[in-house]
Amino acid sequence: MGPRQLVQAWVEAFNRADVDALAAFYADDATNHQVAESPVRGRENIRRMFASGFASASMHCIVENIFEEGQWAILEWRDPNGLRGCGFFHVVDGRISFQRGYWDKLSFLRLRGPATPGQLAAIEHVQLAMPAGAEPAARKFYQDVLGIPEVPKPPHLAKRGGAWFERGALKVHLGVETDFRPARKAHVAFLVADLGGFIRHLRNHGVDVVDDPLDGYLRVYISDPFGNRIELMEPLGNGNVIRT
Repeated sequence: MGPRQLVQAWVEAFNRADVDALAAFYADDATNHQVAESPVRGRENIRRMFASGFASASMHCIVENIFEEGQWAILEWRDPNGLRGCGFFHVVDGRISFQRGYWDKLSFLRLRGPATPGQLAAIEHVQLAMPAGAEPAARKFYQDVLGIPEVPKPPHLAKRGGAWFERGALKVHLGVETDFRPARKAHVAFLVADLGGFIRHLRNHGVDVVDDPLDGYLRVYISDPFGNRIELMEPLGNGNVIRT
């Protein structure tokens, strides 16, 4: 895998918040130096850096350009909030040996936090309702189709039924509601990397997809097995289009 292809795969793992996949791209003695922070050395420490970052903020990388020259790749990126930056990747024997990233920390904090005392800081999780006894259907959809792993509920909550699905800062909890009625207007919206490819994946699993354009985004709606409405979005950029 050349530097350009490796960085493309790195971005895909980053947008999945997949810290294990990200760490696997680095050499054992690699250095990741985000210039706004102190350098992080060693694959395991880099993995911890990503885990901490995804636990504290929702991050998404939109590729503007990727350039390759010899063993180097340069990534020019932005995020949905307008933050911009670039990263330099030195790739040796198919692994990142050195990475340096440039972005404005003050803008990052202004856009994402931390909150001052008395302010809401972030969304910790979202919760949707489901009918009693439907946990297998929830697992099949949220874990197997949407790709969000199930995590154990605390014992004192597990007896209530339902299921929790979490990956990094992405947390969706399903709670049992006795007089269940699906949320057909209120909904949760997810950012998706390569929404066109994800739509094909959904349709291959029999999920109905409804296109609903929005300025600046590729956007569709789906429903979970219980009728709860879910919005899927991808910011426009780098020539992305939905091909189904």
